[in-house]
Amino acid sequence: ADAQATLFGRGGFLTRHVDEGANRERRAAYTLGFSQNWQTDWGGLLMLIDKQTTDVRSAYIPRFNTLTLFDGMAVHSVSPVSAFAGHGRYSIVGWLRNPPRPNSVAWASALVMPASPMIAEPKSRKAREFRNCVTSWIG
Repeated sequence: ADAQATLFGRGGFLTRHVDEGANRERRAAYTLGFSQNWQTDWGGLLMLIDKQTTDVRSAYIPRFNTLTLFDGMAVHSVSPVSAFAGHGRYSIVGWLRNPPRPNSVAWASALVMPASPMIAEPKSRKAREFRNCVTSWIG
């Protein structure tokens, strides 16, 4: 599994896509919500989309302290965060993966890339806010 912190500010969104990975190793995707008191009309919904019709099959509000686990090969997107949202959409997202094959680029990168700190010093005000939110949540 891996993880990354994300912040969708006003107007932020993700177009429809699948999460297959460089070597089709991603098996499941997840989001862990860090947005307190999120309102439905603020947008930022995780939407699972029907491949054939492009209709929204289901949508999930980024609720605080809620884990959403789904098939990463399913078409999905994040709806735009509205201009009147009370704050940003904060979350940790990632993928559950098959073990890398020894001849894959991902495996080679894992062997030579140095480990990075869990939470690096953020450069922007929004990134610092997110860091503070995450660190207060995990204690």
